[in-house]
Amino acid sequence: MYLFNDKEILNTRYRSGLIEELKNEKTSVSSIGVFDSYIGFVKATLILLFTQKKYISSNMKCNVLCMLFFWKRGTIIINGLGRNKINRKFRRIMAFLFLINKNKEIIFQNYADYRFFRLNQNNPSIFWVPGSGGNMRATGQSDNITIVSRDNKINYSAQSILKIKNLETGKKIYIVGCSKEKIKETFNDTNIIGCGYVNQEDIFGNSKIFFQPSGYGEGVPHTLVDAMCSDMKILISKKDFLSFGLHKLNFNYKKIDQDIIVIEQCSSKSAQLENKNISLEYCDIILRKEMNEFSPSLSQ
Repeated sequence: MYLFNDKEILNTRYRSGLIEELKNEKTSVSSIGVFDSYIGFVKATLILLFTQKKYISSNMKCNVLCMLFFWKRGTIIINGLGRNKINRKFRRIMAFLFLINKNKEIIFQNYADYRFFRLNQNNPSIFWVPGSGGNMRATGQSDNITIVSRDNKINYSAQSILKIKNLETGKKIYIVGCSKEKIKETFNDTNIIGCGYVNQEDIFGNSKIFFQPSGYGEGVPHTLVDAMCSDMKILISKKDFLSFGLHKLNFNYKKIDQDIIVIEQCSSKSAQLENKNISLEYCDIILRKEMNEFSPSLSQ
C-alpha cells in the first residue's frame, strides 16, 4: 500500500500511528511525498497509472491529483477544506470529484464537512474520523494562553485572537509556530508574543490553557487534539466545537461568552482521540474490504 502526501514529512508527523497499525495488520506501507520534488510527482503518477496497489492520500493537492484517477481504488483523507471552505465553486468541484470516486473511501476529519457531503450525496463510502490522533504532551503551569499557528494562517485567525485577548484581559498570549516579526506586524501588542518554531514536545510549555482560533477552515487541528489529550483547559468557539464534532464525542462545556466556550477536564473522554484509537478507526475503514468486515463507531 502507498501512503501519498503533499510532503513526505507530513506522513511522519501525522500518519505514523496509522502506518504502525497497518504494519500490525501485515500491510506494507511505502511513504511518498508527491510534491517534494519532480521525481516524487512522476513516481506517484506512474503508480496511479500502472499499479493495482491500494493507496491512502491526504492533504488537498495530493487528494485532487488522486481523485483525477477516478477508476483507481484508494482512500482519501480530507484534513479540512481550509480557506476554500466557504467557496461554493470549490465545494461543487469537490462534490463532483467525490461523486465520480465512489470506489474510494472518503474520510472527513471535520464533522460539518462530513455531514454536508454525506447528506448531499448519500454516499455510503463517506466516513468521519475526528482528526489524526493526539498525544499527551507536557504543559506549563501558568494561566496564560497558548495558540499554535503558522505565519501564512495567522491573518485569517487574527479577529478571533483579538476577541480572546479582550475576554481574557491581562493574560499573555503565546503563539507557537509564528515568528515574532509576523505577530508584531499583525497585532502590535506586547501581550501577544510570537514564539517561532518550537519542538513538538515543547509546544505547550508556556501555559496550561489552549485557545483554538477560528477563521481558517481546519479539519480537526492536530494541536487541539494534542491539547485535549494533555488535559489542558480548552477555549474554542461554539461553532468550531460543533464543526469538529466534539459534541458527538460527548465533551462537556460551559459558555464564557456568546461565542466562546471552555472545555475542561478532558482527560476522562480524550482517550477516544488518542493516536492509537484514531489510527485503529482509519484501519477499520481502509482495510474493511480486504478483511470482509467493518464495525464502525466514530465513523457513523
